[in-house]
Amino acid sequence: MEFGPEVIKIDLAVTRGIDTDPVRRVLVEALVALAKGADAAVVAEGIETSKELVTLVGLGVSYGQGYWLARPGQPARWLD
Repeated sequence: MEFGPEVIKIDLAVTRGIDTDPVRRVLVEALVALAKGADAAVVAEGIETSKELVTLVGLGVSYGQGYWLARPGQPARWLD
């Protein structure tokens, strides 16, 4: 039996200000390395600035969510 995460989600507390905080960047680098070893996806939540997005992409984060990318919407709108 294989054990491991399919998705590692980075909390907005880590995402916020990652472009100016080297400790946050080191943490995300470690999580991205873990995800690669576990064949898992990495999702960053709470992306609110272009600088945060650029930093996260540069660190290898493949997926993101937050106001910079899109505002929350009604699920019914996506089904039309």
